Amino acid sequence: MCIWQKKLVWLNCAIGHHYYKKRYICYVKAIKKTGLIILCLQIALPSDLLHDIMHLPFLFSHFLHHNHHHESVDFLHFVADHYSDNHHEEDHDDHEDLPFHHHHDQLTAYQQPIIGFSEFKSYQFAPVLIENFTQKKFYQQEFYPSDCSSSIWRPPKFSV
Repeated sequence: MCIWQKKLVWLNCAIGHHYYKKRYICYVKAIKKTGLIILCLQIALPSDLLHDIMHLPFLFSHFLHHNHHHESVDFLHFVADHYSDNHHEEDHDDHEDLPFHHHHDQLTAYQQPIIGFSEFKSYQFAPVLIENFTQKKFYQQEFYPSDCSSSIWRPPKFSV
């Protein structure tokens, strides 16, 4: 093998290493972005909504199970059948994992408005004259410096 062939093999190894390093960095960036998106969704969305979104694959697998073992229906009829009030309950174990099927009220906060906007009343305020009003002073009117505290703040005296 010549020197230029050895250099070419080394160059191919270096390029290949650089290629795999770039792919690794891309994977790490994708994992960071995915983790950040999941974290933001957990913070922004209510916990039961995120829990139900994570159960969407169970809905699709249950739909495929119905199409394979029972009558073949389209997805909208399947959803209407399973989420209506008069749904059959013979396979209750399979239906427990379906999303948006449970009521989670323990984390729900209800806020009532403090001010009702249905009633608007207008009020008129009239100025009131208060006689014999004396203004209270919360500080001493004249300032009498004491010798102890004011000697620090005096400028130095020059003796001639």
